[in-house]
Amino acid sequence: HHKGCKKSKMPKTRKEFWENKIGNTVKRDKRNISELKKLDWRIAIVWECATKNKEDLSKSCAELKSWIVGNETMLEFPIAQKK
Repeated sequence: HHKGCKKSKMPKTRKEFWENKIGNTVKRDKRNISELKKLDWRIAIVWECATKNKEDLSKSCAELKSWIVGNETMLEFPIAQKK
């Protein structure tokens, strides 16, 4: 559930089911990221929309490569936009 992404839409059918499922996934992801940070892990989040076409994928790979050899602890791309 990539905030601010034009491609991130709540399904129109079974709305309650999807709200619960996506909400629980977001909570789980936050919890897991918190636990990984406590263990001094570096975390990279690659949203599907960053890999949809060759240009986006190439850019994402370049960003990931740069991050791997750098010292930043967290990477997310594309960067989440506030709704």
